[in-house]
Amino acid sequence: MTDATTPEPSLPSHPAFAELLKRLRQAAGMSQEALALHASLSPRAVSDMETGRTRRPHPTSVRSLASALSLPAAPASALMTAARPPISLNDDLQALGRDNEQLCRPERNLLSGAPEFIGREGEFAGLLRTIIEASGRPGNTVAIYVVEGMAGVGKTAVVTHLARLLRDCFPDGIAYIDLCGHTPDHPPLPTTNALTSLLRRVGVDRADIPDRLDDRVLRWRAEMADRRMIVILDDALDPAQVRPLLPGAGRCLVLVTSRRKLSALDTATAFHLDVPSSAEAIQLFMTFTEAAGIAGLDADATVFSIVHACGNLPLALRICASLLRERLDPADLAARLADPVGALGELAADGLSVRASLASSFRTLPVAYRGLVHRLSLHPEPTFDAGSAAILAGVEHGRIEDILDALVDGNFLTAEPSGRYAFHRLTRQFARSAASGGDIHV
Repeated sequence: MTDATTPEPSLPSHPAFAELLKRLRQAAGMSQEALALHASLSPRAVSDMETGRTRRPHPTSVRSLASALSLPAAPASALMTAARPPISLNDDLQALGRDNEQLCRPERNLLSGAPEFIGREGEFAGLLRTIIEASGRPGNTVAIYVVEGMAGVGKTAVVTHLARLLRDCFPDGIAYIDLCGHTPDHPPLPTTNALTSLLRRVGVDRADIPDRLDDRVLRWRAEMADRRMIVILDDALDPAQVRPLLPGAGRCLVLVTSRRKLSALDTATAFHLDVPSSAEAIQLFMTFTEAAGIAGLDADATVFSIVHACGNLPLALRICASLLRERLDPADLAARLADPVGALGELAADGLSVRASLASSFRTLPVAYRGLVHRLSLHPEPTFDAGSAAILAGVEHGRIEDILDALVDGNFLTAEPSGRYAFHRLTRQFARSAASGGDIHV
């Protein structure tokens, strides 16, 4: 075994961790079994590290190996550095895409800027502060946060921006997966497929992934028990889709996005993301237009009209910026959006569509609820109470409150402090265009 007087091994620049560990072990005259014993690890763990199956070993394990090998400062530092090569979120997405191309959308560049936070810094700072404070508490508990809100409000932008800010606190990296809970023309991702991709992300060879779902869940939780990672579960359909993907123990951070309130995840902290205020939305729209290369646009009455027609919804504002980039005149766009019947049809560009996004939410409702939402959208006032809703829906007053609560939980309606309910402007337009029998016209 090496000591302070033993010559330090000659190390090539930026050696691979697996190769370096094997060379240092052999230089110390130790077998894998002996090293595992002295480092309080399993022989399988040491073998996986030396063969490269464990691509990002936990820092605690690496420190235990360095101590067991009695490494001087320089080789110990080199071993730690080799175990933590620089990573990028883009690389993580590309690796995930190689496992299942349906899970990786090229347009989702997690390293790009986050204009969705223009004017919403306070809201975002509160979430960030809560996470940081919770991470400093003692214990070995997985922290789970659910960011929920209506379609197009910017939930994915929130969690990916959080991941960028917190990545240095989680040295084992970031695992992102799109659960496709509300993806237009795409079914929700099966749990078995999601677990396969997550296990591959943490270095488990495909041949070593169990066939049975229960065994796959246990393997995922075992792999995560000693890791400190950020796991992003984007666009979850419901709690049942999320639960098998949660690490059972460890100091991981799990960020979930959903269009529904996932209150059944009783260990999770929920944050509701609302649309920005009018002033914030105008600022956000101007940022989108600048990013689209549109110069000379002033925050005038025309811009206000566009933003108002979009209901301040970030997805709609982004689409409008794309439409203006295509040389559509701002006044012409404002006029088109002013038509409440045809506005939704205008809000589509670059593969994005507000109508398609809202339709994918509506399709998760029972057919009876779709017709009910259509009838509620016909109320002549912007807001309505439970009594009016009962009359419009044709149901008993005692039952309507449960129905309204379910629609609020699904972010189809908002509940105001006064006890009245309201649709988002674009949701109301879509619901009015939906047939009362429950069919959705996209």
